[in-house]
Amino acid sequence: MAHYPTEVVENLPPVAHARIVYVGPTAPHWEVHSDFGDGRLIDEFRTRAMARLLLLPPFDPQFRRNRERCVRDAERERILLEWDLGYPEEGEPAAAPPPVTVAPAPVASGTAADQTGDDTAADQTASSAAADQTADGTADVAPAPPSAESPEDDAPAG
Repeated sequence: MAHYPTEVVENLPPVAHARIVYVGPTAPHWEVHSDFGDGRLIDEFRTRAMARLLLLPPFDPQFRRNRERCVRDAERERILLEWDLGYPEEGEPAAAPPPVTVAPAPVASGTAADQTGDDTAADQTASSAAADQTADGTADVAPAPPSAESPEDDAPAG
């Protein structure tokens, strides 16, 4: 039985960084930016990437195939590669919405229950009763609606 050596994958740190940015619907569609690394290495990678992507917008069917070629090229050269397509990609988590902060309600009275933030039914009833009072301190009571069977309707017409 033949013994074939297994491929050893080395996990070496990247030697350069490149970000491929979609700049819009008019050609050239792409720009390659770099944050660190050898300038000559980045320029050579930029030349190869632009040859693959120059006239391809991201919605073109051939874009996916050429993008994978750019990714493999970057892996071979140990270039850390980012893509900025201007929209979230599939499988990439969408940007989380900013956190919403809610300010606590102002404390109306100085009871211990109010200071701890405990809302009880008595507190809710007291606040709704206070809301029903008018400016002169009297309770605002709505009159009861007339019932369908009032005693005036039962009296014979006379």
